[in-house]
Amino acid sequence: MVERLENLTIASYRSNLLNAKAVSINEMWNKIGTISAISERGSYRQELRREIIAQLLANFFSLLGGCIFGSWPRTRNNTKPWRDLDISLPLLNFASGTERWKVELFLNSAKNYIHDIINSLNGSDISIRDVIKDQTEVDTTIVNDYQLSTIDFSVYLPEGIISIQCDIVNDINCLYLPVTIGSNLTWSKTSNFQIRNKTIYSIDKPSIENILEFLKDGKDIKIWHDVDSSKKDEYAKYYWKRITLIQMDNINLHFRPAYGFCHHEPIKPSET
Repeated sequence: MVERLENLTIASYRSNLLNAKAVSINEMWNKIGTISAISERGSYRQELRREIIAQLLANFFSLLGGCIFGSWPRTRNNTKPWRDLDISLPLLNFASGTERWKVELFLNSAKNYIHDIINSLNGSDISIRDVIKDQTEVDTTIVNDYQLSTIDFSVYLPEGIISIQCDIVNDINCLYLPVTIGSNLTWSKTSNFQIRNKTIYSIDKPSIENILEFLKDGKDIKIWHDVDSSKKDEYAKYYWKRITLIQMDNINLHFRPAYGFCHHEPIKPSET
């Protein structure tokens, strides 16, 4: 019962943060400081404060015309974990090779934005670090030319470090299509929840409200797609890596044929 109560609190925090004003967010941060409980996942205080920092980052990138996709939007009305913030920021042009410096500029501006809202934080409490990745080792999710900038955003607190990995792309359309209907959601402060790719469904087109209601109980629906024969092995690796990660989060996955263009699930690479 205690764990269930904690889960309900986390779910309600996530939902309330989506529309919370700056003053309310600062008050929520301060109230969390009085919590000393420990859950099975670790410090309850640290977990809730991580939700606040992530929400503020999502709000900030929304101001720049960006949106959040991936695991974060699909967990806003439930208790399932999210690992990082996947950020689409169309105003960047990584392909030109001249705008990658803007990522650090934006993250430094995000530091100031968060400091202005959370009064108890100062500049030395927040750090950003560029995580260098070999582009050839990034998940095989590419359809076209694609570059990823990964930044570790850390907040140093007495109870520990809140670390959030921000994976930033300029063009969300260069990625493979999502593998679940929950992963097909995006969120921004200006547009709220949106469906990332409306052509992903062959027959039925579930509304955003229906998707969120389905996700509320920790469920999701798998979707897969036909690809060129030259891409089938690559797509199968991508699909099963994503599905495995989702299953590790104890998400109950379903399948409805009307939501996909291909009725035959990709074969696991180990089974070929």
